[in-house]
Amino acid sequence: MTTVTLLHPGAMGAAVAAQAVKAGHEVLWVPEGRSESTHQRAKETGAIACNSLGEALERSEIVLSICPPQVAEDVATTVAGHGFAGVYVEANAINPQRMQRIAEEIRPGTTVLDGAIFGRRPVASGRLASTSLAKPRPWTRCSPCLRTPHCTSAVRAAASAPPPR
Repeated sequence: MTTVTLLHPGAMGAAVAAQAVKAGHEVLWVPEGRSESTHQRAKETGAIACNSLGEALERSEIVLSICPPQVAEDVATTVAGHGFAGVYVEANAINPQRMQRIAEEIRPGTTVLDGAIFGRRPVASGRLASTSLAKPRPWTRCSPCLRTPHCTSAVRAAASAPPPR
């Protein structure tokens, strides 16, 4: 089992969290400042609430950043401020320049993966979204990371699914 912090359980994030929980991983989230609908979505997925971002990051091997693209850099800066040293998956629709800034902000000590989620959010009836992780770039170490058991199982379970049919 891998422990993953999800930032944040919106419609897509909650659906990805549900997949990770179903695959046997522990998914953490931070309820502070989140709406009642976000609380409800997180509860329905089986995600575990933490008292603070620091607590969640301390317990996690992987962070999945699935948030509105306009706040992706702010989320990464906040995570960087806690000295997170695991795998940070930036799964938002952002351009390469913003990805570069995020990677520079969140390092050293963190493996940063540039990811993207394609398609509509997964649903219980079987429709799944597809996720893509970038090939190695100056800011990623994707290939070695994907060969490690914790990343292979959790990232693929939490953030990868077959393309929609």
